[in-house]
Amino acid sequence: MATMYIDRKGANLSHDRSRLWIRFSDEKQSILVRHIERVIVAAGCTLDSRTLLMLNNKKIPVIIIHSRDNSVTWCGGWHHGNISRRMAQYSISQNSMLCTQFSRKLVKLKLIQQRRLLLGLMSAYPAKRRYLFSACAQIAQLIPRVENAQIDEVRGMEGSGARIYFNAYHKVYPKRFNFTGRNRRPPRDPVNSCLSLSYTLLMSDALQALYTHGLDPSLGFYHLPAYNRESLACDLMEIARVQVDCRVLDIFRSKLLDVKHFVEQDGGVFLNKEGRAVYYSYWEQHAAPIRRRLQKTAAAWAIHIGHISCCT
Repeated sequence: MATMYIDRKGANLSHDRSRLWIRFSDEKQSILVRHIERVIVAAGCTLDSRTLLMLNNKKIPVIIIHSRDNSVTWCGGWHHGNISRRMAQYSISQNSMLCTQFSRKLVKLKLIQQRRLLLGLMSAYPAKRRYLFSACAQIAQLIPRVENAQIDEVRGMEGSGARIYFNAYHKVYPKRFNFTGRNRRPPRDPVNSCLSLSYTLLMSDALQALYTHGLDPSLGFYHLPAYNRESLACDLMEIARVQVDCRVLDIFRSKLLDVKHFVEQDGGVFLNKEGRAVYYSYWEQHAAPIRRRLQKTAAAWAIHIGHISCCT
């Protein structure tokens, strides 16, 4: 199964019985519908309602990504029909004790993964060992404290862990990328540009995993429900953020992307046409393990929610 990326303005999408066609003024391409798992649109295109209906009937989501703020719009795809599962999810979300237990496990896992990645970088970057070792020691102190913390304390520790982590993570990048820590909306350097885009694609995969297993992406247990926020999808993303950070580091370390692949625009730094082609190709080659992990975790959450609802 493949992801179809639409990243060129002016595309026109249509279909016949077995193929999805992408037409431009100077060329056309097609792919068998049975080979498509999702369609990601990152540039202006034309998509008629009949094609959108066909994709929906085939349970193929169309995911629209805004190229500047990296917001995600989900169209169609598979919405699980098990309403009782979502009702159980709502009930659990109102139980502060269960949400706190969930949050402790989620944040502890994230901190462990952050520390593990930094430890792994020590041998590859001996000149940065001092920074990496210090960050690992600080994160190690946070991990046991999470186990008995209340929800607000858990969020505070997650924020502290993120600051410690990125203060060390950015040290391994060459200075020419001007990466000094996490920033966004808009990203102000090439690394943050790739991190933001990668997290956006991670969000789209988290949404697909949750929809597949009958969960409501907007009703989170760690991230509070908020207007126009997919809070449970944000929860699910946390288990794979460090994997994404590792992939972003790898794409720069392997020199597939460099400063020439980025452009300054609208107050931010973004991939240019050549850079996007390199990035999407790389992401698709390495996204399968991340997607499997999201699907496996979403399935486990759904089973756990059903078990809790039966016991209460």
